[in-house]
Amino acid sequence: MKKLLSLTLLLVSFSAFAQLPINIGIKGGANYSLINTETDGISTSGNPSYLGGAFARLKVKRLTAQAEVLFTGVSGEIKDDQSSQTVDVRYSNVDVPVLLGYRFINRDILSFAMNAGVVQSFNVTQGGDLDANGFEDGYTNAAVGFSLDIPLFLFDVRYQHPLGDFYDNNTARLDAGLISLSVGWKIL
Repeated sequence: MKKLLSLTLLLVSFSAFAQLPINIGIKGGANYSLINTETDGISTSGNPSYLGGAFARLKVKRLTAQAEVLFTGVSGEIKDDQSSQTVDVRYSNVDVPVLLGYRFINRDILSFAMNAGVVQSFNVTQGGDLDANGFEDGYTNAAVGFSLDIPLFLFDVRYQHPLGDFYDNNTARLDAGLISLSVGWKIL
């Protein structure tokens, strides 16, 4: 009887939690960098990295508005096709995604949404073999993705397409998109 009562209280609390019009929480995850260049004779490849930060989301019927502040690592390699010389690329950003979403499935304990918006990135650290003077202070990406929302947790899969360069010196211009997977824990 105690187990049944505990299970009933747990389900009722999940249902009440899912009805809140605002969610605030923390999130973390992994990403894969998509480093690109239009410079002839240079090929690029990305590497996995990390992301972590906080989010706030407002829900109105089937629509959502979500803002995040994330610390994001980006890494990859640039290879000169003629000399086979490889350059290591590593840096980190503070990313500020602002996304609007539409929930296709909108139930009390499960929702599935498509999100789109922009991500403003502010460069924080430069690493690897690139000259630190070539890094831009900030750049913008367009973002599109899907989210699965259950009580207490939010799962996001997102693609960010570059709209600006993160690195620009006289010999090379580089931009970077990301594919990311993250899990958020809803504190409120």
